[in-house]
Amino acid sequence: MQLLGYTLAAATALIPGLGDATIGGLLQTGEKREVNMRQIVLFVLLAAVLAVPAVATADPNGPNVQPYLTIQCSNGESYLMNGGTTTNRSHEAFAVNSTSIFVSQSFVFTVNGENFVEYDNAFGLKNLITCTGDFGGGVTFTTTGFLTPRK
Repeated sequence: MQLLGYTLAAATALIPGLGDATIGGLLQTGEKREVNMRQIVLFVLLAAVLAVPAVATADPNGPNVQPYLTIQCSNGESYLMNGGTTTNRSHEAFAVNSTSIFVSQSFVFTVNGENFVEYDNAFGLKNLITCTGDFGGGVTFTTTGFLTPRK
């Protein structure tokens, strides 16, 4: 029997005192062996630990992360932002060293004086702030949105 890549015999061998016994109490040679309640509880706990996946942290510092950018906003504040991974296609960015997330309603970038609208949606939102930043190489951007939690 396979249990997350471990055979039942291998999993039971990890439990002290259980040795090479299987859950039915048989040795590999076919002899009967008593399995006490403590051994069964340890086996069940081990199986539960192996069955539970690891929890991922919400860390925007993983592979293929976009560079940090400082934005200056109309509320008089500046924020160090990170858009997460390059596969992140949402309209949010992480405010680094904060629990806030910037939710963008519109995003326009400017190259050599010419504006390109990436998106402009979620009409009807009120109390938005406008922020600007610089990608470098003559490319700047303007985004409008709000920071969570909203007041």
